[in-house]
Amino acid sequence: MDLERRLQSFVATRHGIITRAEAAELGYSTSAIDRRIEQCLWIPVFRRIYRVASVPRCYEQDVPAAAIVAKGAAGMRTAVRLHGLHGYDGRLVETISAITRRSSSGKFNFHHTDRLPDCDLVHVGPIPVTTPTRTLIELGAALPSNLVEVALDSALRQGKTSLQALQDKLTERDGSGHDGAGVLRQLLDDRPPGAGVPESPLETRFRRALAQHRLLLPVAQFVVKDGAHFVARLDFAYPEAKSAIECQSYEWHSGRQSWERDIERHNRLQSLGWIIVYVTWHDLQYRPSIVAQRVRDALCRASPAQRGSA
Repeated sequence: MDLERRLQSFVATRHGIITRAEAAELGYSTSAIDRRIEQCLWIPVFRRIYRVASVPRCYEQDVPAAAIVAKGAAGMRTAVRLHGLHGYDGRLVETISAITRRSSSGKFNFHHTDRLPDCDLVHVGPIPVTTPTRTLIELGAALPSNLVEVALDSALRQGKTSLQALQDKLTERDGSGHDGAGVLRQLLDDRPPGAGVPESPLETRFRRALAQHRLLLPVAQFVVKDGAHFVARLDFAYPEAKSAIECQSYEWHSGRQSWERDIERHNRLQSLGWIIVYVTWHDLQYRPSIVAQRVRDALCRASPAQRGSA
């Protein structure tokens, strides 16, 4: 295989990134490397780290380059993106390292930690990344708690961590200097036992709106049955009060068949005595107090026995 073909094969697994040392190992001489830089065939990203210009530009190219120069791994907001979690979709590149300290600049944030054991690392393609569990513990230092909660619910939904794994890691790392650990610890402490995991960021945002308005948090993903027959799975419910909250997103509720199923479901729930409140993203963004009042009204409309239970 000739030199250029070896190069293309190598960078195909690295999003187009190559170091000067790696290029030398492939067989490029010092003058050949310099010539490619002068001809803009290789674009410097950091000192002695280059992007091969023939590879299409993408966000992921900056991540392995930053991880190499930091001698660490992608972390925090970048790890959220690479793990496919909700909560952050910006272009900032963040790394974490226990080996080097480096000043942040521009879109690159370099963080130092006392410990970064192998058990806290995984690879997403060629990129070393902190595990979802470790990422969530540190994320509170980079994002507000409402977005950390979105990322938390996203990781739980996808099975990329568990409440027990998070509690165990918090206990293990207690007092070790994780700046964001307090945010995650508070989110876990505030989560009612058996509350379930919301299935979308919209549902996470709804639950937070209720907490901010001092309303009892409902049960997520509650299943309603009529005897032994399945009727519906509700986004949220106050079962004793037979009050249901459905978070409506056009993305997930479009098309005639879906619309007809929703109507049939709604009618069956009403026949069983359920009160249904619908909530949209627009409501939560611009009218959270009205959303909270609708929930209060639904609970007030329940029978006296139901109100007492709720």
